[in-house]
Amino acid sequence: MAAETLIIVPTYNERENLPDLVRRLGALTVPVEVLVVDDSSPDGTGQIADELAARHPWVHVLHRTVKDGLGRAYVAGFQWALARDYAFVFEMDADFSHNPNDLARLLHACTHEGADLAIGSRYVRGGGVINWPFNRIALSKGASLYTRLITGMPIKDPTAGFMCYSRKVLETLNLDRIRFVGYAFQIEMKFKAWRANTLAPPGKVMTTSVVSPTERAWALLEQLSDPEIPVVTLRELGILREVREGAAGLEVVITPTYNGCPAMSQIEDDVKAVLAADGLQATVVTQLAPAWT
Repeated sequence: MAAETLIIVPTYNERENLPDLVRRLGALTVPVEVLVVDDSSPDGTGQIADELAARHPWVHVLHRTVKDGLGRAYVAGFQWALARDYAFVFEMDADFSHNPNDLARLLHACTHEGADLAIGSRYVRGGGVINWPFNRIALSKGASLYTRLITGMPIKDPTAGFMCYSRKVLETLNLDRIRFVGYAFQIEMKFKAWRANTLAPPGKVMTTSVVSPTERAWALLEQLSDPEIPVVTLRELGILREVREGAAGLEVVITPTYNGCPAMSQIEDDVKAVLAADGLQATVVTQLAPAWT
């Protein structure tokens, strides 16, 4: 086995995302291996995964015959990892809601900062969300606070799904007794890992801030200026409308908002260049304002 780090990627109908995700993971400076846990995706994701594994010896596939929840998929992946010699095991989504570029930061927390569990958190310094409505932010933070009060965990983002476990943490847990199968699984795993560390120190849980590709793209673009009026940003002019997840990846929506607005192709090129410099790719969508249609 070439790498000591395994990234578990549960999939269900992710054939559009999986090849690009594997490409991005293979380009990391840190050597990793990938386990795709596919729940018999009707869109053929499992077959795509097999084809990728045939081309890349560091990609592995675990086929499951039923779709019975995210928790069950991850538990199967953890057990697969523990049957081998991996020292660190990641949870990661296939839809690019977790940025591959942040993997090294989480791994560094475990390999160099003494963490047994590193959590990519939205709710620590440097983390955050962008383009979320207030009610969604309030609900998410309220649920996190409620969970912390009920469990006593000092973890600010208990539902986070981008994490690095050390092997010794997974070995302390009875994975067959993990009860929850949906997103509550994330809370249960953190609680049991934290509880195990509390009862059997040393060992610690660390959080590091991460943002999704959508949030990262917005943060990069919101300071981009209009080439004709460089002291004013595209966001302030209303030209930069939205950054969102589309069917084929990131989409940036721009709109010409004033007479004499420069060629949108120039703005499109500027948007792509800014994102490419940070390793992001996006489709730029131009939407005319109502007065232009």
